[in-house]
Amino acid sequence: MQHNDCSVFSGVTDVKGDRSQRPSQQKDPDMYLHVIDRDNKGIVVRGAKIHQTGSLCANWGLIVPTREMRKEDKDYGRLLCYPYRCRRIGSRLRPGHPRSQSSG
Repeated sequence: MQHNDCSVFSGVTDVKGDRSQRPSQQKDPDMYLHVIDRDNKGIVVRGAKIHQTGSLCANWGLIVPTREMRKEDKDYGRLLCYPYRCRRIGSRLRPGHPRSQSSG
């Protein structure tokens, strides 16, 4: 990484949904990044990570679980490292919220 002057962002924070429930107990499984398929080439994951501010200028993404995982959460406890410009991984950008003008 240093030799090639690459930068890395970390994807840690999942959307989480109902925080009183484990990842495997969510009504919507996409509240946490999770495995949806496996084949001889590897795994396919789906879900969301939020607050990836540094991702827009990074070369690589390092995705880690946001909390401890138990046996029943095995499809949610994945660590991934990938080239950020990978065509099969998407990012959605949302404009920032306009700052309110203070009167005074």
